[in-house]
Amino acid sequence: MKIKYIGDTEKREMNRRAGTPIDITLLVFMALALAGGTLLIFYLHSGYVSSKILDSRFLDEIYLKEGKIDFYVKEMMIKASTQISDKNNPVPEFISNFNVELVKYKTNGTYVLTELSQLENPSSNNVQFVDGKIIFFININLKQDSIEKFSVNYNYNKKFEREI
Repeated sequence: MKIKYIGDTEKREMNRRAGTPIDITLLVFMALALAGGTLLIFYLHSGYVSSKILDSRFLDEIYLKEGKIDFYVKEMMIKASTQISDKNNPVPEFISNFNVELVKYKTNGTYVLTELSQLENPSSNNVQFVDGKIIFFININLKQDSIEKFSVNYNYNKKFEREI
């Protein structure tokens, strides 16, 4: 009995005749289907993506309002805190002085910024006196609407501090 050894060329011939395994073929077709489906989704929804990117200008308007509110509140705090006479319990006096200063930003019944109306009559929960500082917490809802049915609703929370 003779034992026959299979050489490299004969192994290659056997592999060619056997073909590729079915799992590799399925993997290739599934990858192609996934890539094709992804490209189709990007193509069909390309208009939505560009319209959302173009509307980022509304965020700029919100940030502009935020900056104006910061400026006005700091100015009102400076003026309201310099007029405080009771250094031991300044919170009630600060609130009344702040309301007096806030009214100065009102012309013809409307505020310079309409959002400043949310600061009217701050409660004593929003104002604290700690270590010689008046701390004023604000929470303002900023809204920006457009004709294109796009709106931004932003809650602006900030803590302002001023030494007395």
